[in-house]
Amino acid sequence: MEDIATAPAALAAEWHRFLRDLRLVHADKALSWAAVHDPELRSLALRWFDELVVLPTPHIGRQRATAVAVFADGTTWHAALHDEPLGERLLADTIAALFTAPMTGEDA
Repeated sequence: MEDIATAPAALAAEWHRFLRDLRLVHADKALSWAAVHDPELRSLALRWFDELVVLPTPHIGRQRATAVAVFADGTTWHAALHDEPLGERLLADTIAALFTAPMTGEDA
């Protein structure tokens, strides 16, 4: 994340590439669903989410980074259920909005 101004578009492009691969999307959601029912899988399922929060936190704060990770998870469920991803422009615009959203609480 060298350039915070271009980071949302770059992240959206990479995320859209992942979402277009339904094999990967369905595998990700299968793991998530299994982790809901099997506590031994939970740490594995949470690992990607936790990393998605950790990576941008120094640049945008933990609160914003958590919002981006939650959005990413939601877009993955959307792609799994609809068999197609949301548009890359929508992803980029939403990520940009989350990157610059007003912060409250511990990050403010």
